[in-house]
Amino acid sequence: MGSGNLLAIEFRIDDACKNAKLTQEELATRLGITTVALLRLIRGKNRTINLKYLDLLCLNLECSVSDLLEHVPSASPDGS
Repeated sequence: MGSGNLLAIEFRIDDACKNAKLTQEELATRLGITTVALLRLIRGKNRTINLKYLDLLCLNLECSVSDLLEHVPSASPDGS
């Protein structure tokens, strides 16, 4: 299973936040999380995301899940 440190999913939350003209602090407050927790999502440091927060992101940023997440094919079929 490769090195395990990279996911084939990239978060596009920062782009959606800019499009919605919200600061990271405003978005974190709306989500009820800390700015640090939001930054972990934006930078892809979290390996999972709760569907509750994915839903709240879509509602607050007025976008769809496909605007927030992008599948980036890995270099090899086994993900390594």
